[in-house]
Amino acid sequence: MFPHTLTLYMPQTCTHPTTLRTETTPRITVLEGVLTVPAKASTAGDKGYAGVDRVTVYIPFSVAATDGITGQEDSIMPDIRFDTGLVTYELNGVCSVSFNPTDSHFVEKLMAAVDSLDALQEEHNAQMEQDGDTAGLFRQARERDQSMRAMLDDTFGTPVCEALFGSMNLYAMADGLPVWCNLVLAVMDEVNAATAREMKRTDPRLAKYTAKYKRK
Repeated sequence: MFPHTLTLYMPQTCTHPTTLRTETTPRITVLEGVLTVPAKASTAGDKGYAGVDRVTVYIPFSVAATDGITGQEDSIMPDIRFDTGLVTYELNGVCSVSFNPTDSHFVEKLMAAVDSLDALQEEHNAQMEQDGDTAGLFRQARERDQSMRAMLDDTFGTPVCEALFGSMNLYAMADGLPVWCNLVLAVMDEVNAATAREMKRTDPRLAKYTAKYKRK
């Protein structure tokens, strides 16, 4: 780390949301760990270089920046923000998941999980129809339940099953369907609805560029 400290005074101009007046507010950023080199030989004192009208400043990417007013961590990098389509959904009021419902990677992962969950459900249904060892049936149901929970948690990238179902086996029924199926169908409905909404929003944009670059 370089030995010098640099204080930047950068006034910011913005429009007040209520009065609509243009206001200028101070922004003071303190950079610790920079290197200042004067245009001519000089020794830095407590108040900087004396008799020097120009210095070269080297600011590393790892510089520590602090807001000179609040003392909180700051940044001198330009901040570009844009919408990634990431949406946070609350599930039954007990947990939340975040994903872009139009993200093909997420949808592919969801559909792969549904295929695997459906296969486990078919195995469970077939075994239920057979006469056999009840204890073994319960044991395999528990094992399949754990596998299904792992698939769902992995799909959403967070442990949702414990919060949503507690100790309930995912083969349990609700509204005529296994509870795991109710969850994935609700998510699939949102994926379909979100995709339809985005397509409606995208079409006018495409039409604008189609008209602009249409062959004469």
